[in-house]
Parts: sequence; structure tokens; C-alpha cells
Amino acid sequence: MRLLYAIAALVAIGTPVAAFDACDDLWFTRNLLFARNGYCFASPLGQAVFGNEGCYTSDTGLDGQERDVLADVRDREKALECHVDNQRQHLDVDLIEQRKQMLDLPYATEFESACVGWLGPALPIHNARHVDSHVIGHLQKGDQIDFFHEIMVDEAGNDWFFITQRRNNRVVGVGWVFFGDDLDKCEMFAG
Repeated sequence: MRLLYAIAALVAIGTPVAAFDACDDLWFTRNLLFARNGYCFASPLGQAVFGNEGCYTSDTGLDGQERDVLADVRDREKALECHVDNQRQHLDVDLIEQRKQMLDLPYATEFESACVGWLGPALPIHNARHVDSHVIGHLQKGDQIDFFHEIMVDEAGNDWFFITQRRNNRVVGVGWVFFGDDLDKCEMFAG
């Protein structure tokens, strides 16, 4: 019940959070699937973000699970009426190189919210939504936690959040966090 209350608070409060471009983020996730499968990018944006070193195909060659992710991402892009300019050289996505290392890819949502002033315990930030996945950082007291992505559930039914971690108004990490009963431990919620 505390989790539902905390999520409702994240959505309900009208305080602005950090800028986030859901369309850029969705474009990144979609094209990361292709890059991981050896796709050679023709667009200036694809080449700037992923490069073509080691690429070997113009066929996306996705497996069943990847096609499901791709379909979900395309549905969201359509719902948000995304039109990313492939002629530019920059994408508005935090810590792109760290994002490329994620094993589980997050799906951007049109909602933005934040935990301003984390008061809970130090929590590990993972590269996938599994407790045994690689730990790439830790939340610390006082951090701001931005929520721009859909909550995803692991095999055990636990909610995992893909977060952007800020410290002193600077992005210092991204990744998957399992909050358990600690999600509501913030000085304030914004969103």
C-alpha cells in the first residue's frame, strides 16, 4: 500500500522536475536494439550516437523478445507523436554510454516525477532488474531520483524503477533500483 501511495504522490504533485525528452529516449532504446544486433546506421544521428564500427548488416535481425520491446517502443512513439530529427548530431539522453550497458532496456513514459532529497538507505543501482545483476552505483542520502520510465516487474513480482540519479544538480548515474518499502523516503515528491 505504501508503494501505491508513493507512486500516486509522484504523479500528483505539480512541482517541475528536470527536463526530459521522451521521444529522444524512445528513439535511443529502439535504435540500441538495432545497434546490439550489428545494424549499420545511415542517418547522421544514428552514426553520431552508435557509430558503425563493427556493424555488419542493414537488417535489424531481432529475436522474439527484442521484437516485443521494439513494438512497445514504437507504440509509445506513435502515442506521443514523436518525430526525432535524424539529421542532427546529438540526442537528449543522460549518460548515453552508461545507458548502452543496460541489460534490460527501459521504456520512457510521458510522465516525469522525482524524489527530491532521498532519505532512505544507500541502495544499489543495477544494470538490469535483477538483484544478482551488476551493481553500477549506489543511491546516497540527499540524492535526487528522477523517474522518467515505466515501472517494470521482475520474475518474483518485484517492482523495479529505472532512475536518473542527480547529486548537486548534476546527473551522476542511471540504472535499475528495487526500492522495496523504501520508495516513500524522500524530503518531497515532485512531478
